[in-house]
Amino acid sequence: MTSRLPLLAATLFLAPLLAPAQTAAPLVQGQVHFLFLDAGELPMAGLTLSGTCESRLGSFWNPTKHRASWSCTTSPDGVCAATIETLAQADGTPVSCRGTDRSTVQEKGGAPERISYLAFFAKGSKDNYALVQKRTGWKDGQYSFKSVDNIDLFDALALRYRSSYYAGYIERTRTPEGGAAWSLQAAHPQENPDEQNLVYLRAERGAGQEAASVDVVMALTYVDEVIRRYDTAQFEGLQGGQTQPLKKISDGNTCGVRDLLSGQCKYREELVLPLPMALVRQLAGQYREGVPGNWRLRITTPRGQQLDFMIAYAEFAALADAIGP
Repeated sequence: MTSRLPLLAATLFLAPLLAPAQTAAPLVQGQVHFLFLDAGELPMAGLTLSGTCESRLGSFWNPTKHRASWSCTTSPDGVCAATIETLAQADGTPVSCRGTDRSTVQEKGGAPERISYLAFFAKGSKDNYALVQKRTGWKDGQYSFKSVDNIDLFDALALRYRSSYYAGYIERTRTPEGGAAWSLQAAHPQENPDEQNLVYLRAERGAGQEAASVDVVMALTYVDEVIRRYDTAQFEGLQGGQTQPLKKISDGNTCGVRDLLSGQCKYREELVLPLPMALVRQLAGQYREGVPGNWRLRITTPRGQQLDFMIAYAEFAALADAIGP
């Protein structure tokens, strides 16, 4: 028995040397596109985000690992893209790359600050999109991180302060009476079309009429015990602060017995706020290329509930330009 021990030891020693050489695991590059906004939803320029992530491929006990460091600095639009090298799946798509430490944010002229652990490429796409927003008292430092599903949703956030973005999405149609209608709904894509929460501008000019009428359209979806019935709008008008009734287009609910008992019914309201063309042109005139700015709107219910919205001056500028003088 003892004579076999040296032979066994020699076999174990030589096994790795006699095994066929392993080829290096294939790598692929992906990009993560970030948008940084402050608490007022304005872009944060000159901010640097950096971190390290690790991708793993193979068995749980003996995986192939690849660690990559990445960073990017935001443009005046608050946008930056980080190129990250990760292991590749058999079909060439990137393996999920998980943060090995909390990522770091450094504002221009400020000290680095740790935020949450970030992970990318979970769905195998080579392009990922994310919104990072500064918030006071957030659990992971001052910045919240939210994944954005696709480039359309990302562009709607990242390009919202450029009139050229809205100009590319204006839909012009003819009314049944032969007039013209414009809508900017397409500039506000929704993550879930069945649960819309959007605010957009639309306009209409009757046949033979010189002046166009403009509406702010609000499509709301929410969960509550009862329908809220928003009925009043507050905003900065031509003569300062103004309060005006809202017009209801439609409402509805999805509410089973269990939802009703738990107070978790889903309600929908579609509302309209008419705006004078003079105010629309005044707001359009406040637009400056590359300078972010918003018109603020608050809607309320008889019970005192309220929602705040912001419509970029860029959207007013694009609509006013499409309507013409």
